[in-house]
Amino acid sequence: MEKRCKSRQSVSGTFKSMPRCDCLRLSSIACGCLRLAYANGTLSRYLTLPNYTGNLKRFGFEDASLEPLITWAHVIDGAFYESAAQPVELREPALQLMQVIENAPTDFIEGVIRGLSTRTLEEVATSDEVQDRFRPILASHLETVETIRRKATYERGVVTFDLVEEGLQGFNKFIPYYVRPETTYSVAVTRGPFRTKISVGSNPFSPRPRRHNIASICERYGGGGHAVVGAVSLKTDEVERARQIAREIVAELREGFESRSS
Repeated sequence: MEKRCKSRQSVSGTFKSMPRCDCLRLSSIACGCLRLAYANGTLSRYLTLPNYTGNLKRFGFEDASLEPLITWAHVIDGAFYESAAQPVELREPALQLMQVIENAPTDFIEGVIRGLSTRTLEEVATSDEVQDRFRPILASHLETVETIRRKATYERGVVTFDLVEEGLQGFNKFIPYYVRPETTYSVAVTRGPFRTKISVGSNPFSPRPRRHNIASICERYGGGGHAVVGAVSLKTDEVERARQIAREIVAELREGFESRSS
């Protein structure tokens, strides 16, 4: 008799009492979808491409039809894009599906997972159900791109912009490097319902090497992050303080720019 999957940690019982091969396949799809949606979350530690594919092979499970999903999940999870244009222009169906999953309710994501069990990644991503949700997301995203293009100023290796008055709480972190590809760093101020935020990042496609540890800079102001990206969060009524911190960070990142560029 064929072995059954004992896992009950499913989305509405999706995996319950399924044949092992079907359970592993659907589990692969579900994990791929999760990685599409939560690129910077805790899941990345457990679902790195070598670990994930290795764990599947432990069960003797291989399915070539899942390779596009796993490959794109890896690209998105690690931000291994070809250029800043790729995650900003969102031309690839997989990136469009990523945007939809990030903004969709659980029941819709369940439908995507089930759809991927019988259709290819491209077929699901270009389906009417997904595209109907993607179009308004894209329209809003393109408006944000143009807002940042208008607001951004570049000088000595740093692009900076303030979106507080525009009411934009967040933005695609590759937009600054799309509108000003010559920059090495970006510094932005935004405000949402619960916090004012200074976002600091480095351009992975910069023509010059990164010279600063962004986490160390942000930690001095009570924030944190990683060597290549970080943030500082303040109260919603501390906009002016956030702007002052942003100016100080910009000045530090610009220091010695001419000598380093020569």
